[in-house]
Amino acid sequence: MTKIIPFILILLLTSCSAISSPAKPPADTLPPPTILATPASPVITASAVPSETPTITPTATEVPPTETPFPSETPTQAVNYTDIVLRPPNEWPADIRTQFNAVLTDPWHADKTEFDAFLTRAWHEALKADGVANADRLTGYDLLNAIVEYAHRRPIVEGETEEQMLSHIPLLPFSLHELIRTDMNNLVLFHHEPGRYVEGRVDYLYKRVPSEEFQGPLQKFPYDWGYYSAWYGYGFNGGLGTHEQMLMISDQISDHQEFYGKPIVGIRVIPGVAGDLTMLFRLPGIDPRIAVGGLVRMYEGNAVRYAELFIPFEGNKTTAEDACLDLTVGRVVTAILCGEGRPIGYTEMRDSMLLANQAPLRQITLAHLVYLMRIYPDPHLAFYPDVEGMKNVWKDGIPVVSSISAHNLPEDFWK
Repeated sequence: MTKIIPFILILLLTSCSAISSPAKPPADTLPPPTILATPASPVITASAVPSETPTITPTATEVPPTETPFPSETPTQAVNYTDIVLRPPNEWPADIRTQFNAVLTDPWHADKTEFDAFLTRAWHEALKADGVANADRLTGYDLLNAIVEYAHRRPIVEGETEEQMLSHIPLLPFSLHELIRTDMNNLVLFHHEPGRYVEGRVDYLYKRVPSEEFQGPLQKFPYDWGYYSAWYGYGFNGGLGTHEQMLMISDQISDHQEFYGKPIVGIRVIPGVAGDLTMLFRLPGIDPRIAVGGLVRMYEGNAVRYAELFIPFEGNKTTAEDACLDLTVGRVVTAILCGEGRPIGYTEMRDSMLLANQAPLRQITLAHLVYLMRIYPDPHLAFYPDVEGMKNVWKDGIPVVSSISAHNLPEDFWK
């Protein structure tokens, strides 16, 4: 018996050591953007929006070209939450893709509650790894602002590949989309912000000098229109009065679209938007080379507001659930269903520092938009809706952009 016991122990040790560790329509069909005496589409300086978060620059992460399919192989490593927020879903661990396949393939009809909690945790962990204090406690606009600053700490570098560009376009929690799209306070009428300066608004071509009220200490030249160009908000008409008056004429398109059961907020003017394009984000279920979301920051005195926009790079069509704002009397619009199959064109852009005949509208790509955000961080732009037939499409609860008014594009921009 005493000889058998050591033999059994040897067998057990041998067995344990053998176990391995788990391893768009033509340009002449679109109404030209309204260009004021001088362009009204700016860029805000980085100092205009203070950041309380550390200035750590994470390394850009490569992203594969497609959003589908969702393979079923078993993952072999722990979840990297930074990869979750920066990589497209088809690169996520297989068990996560399987768990949330319904949301990833049909985001607007699937139950998004568990997925939203997962993605919110992913952002909390990524921000914590980036050195953000109390990252796991951030919610609402505090979380949104932290994500924006996180994106700003990952500068777009010249010469990046398309895959590297895609790593600058994260997926946001649905709860943040809900917050922006259902918050009435985010509706800001088009207005001028006195004292706010916009980079890049220099009239190199005609060297016109703004009136004295639009001059200030940050001007680089007498013909610098940076103070004049600080226009923000919806509507491009500026004649509808105060924010309180705007709320009185606001309209909800909840008869046709809701988000998490809450009414999506619209505004009863054709909703062009002027503001700072502070971040691009992934539209759920859509390859970002086909269309991306644009997060636009607007100001109303000391208050910061946000708008979301749908920016298509290829032609598309409406679904039966998409809403349209239909012009009825003057500037006032009402919400109707667009109907399935209405064409949605691609987005075009022109340089607003030039006259229209010198700067025709030209189709843009994701690379153009990323390039623009590299040379002008937070570029201040005017976004115009598709108003063909006097209807503006709201897809997934946000306005579809038809054209963009930019400023002082470099000579090689369209190459």
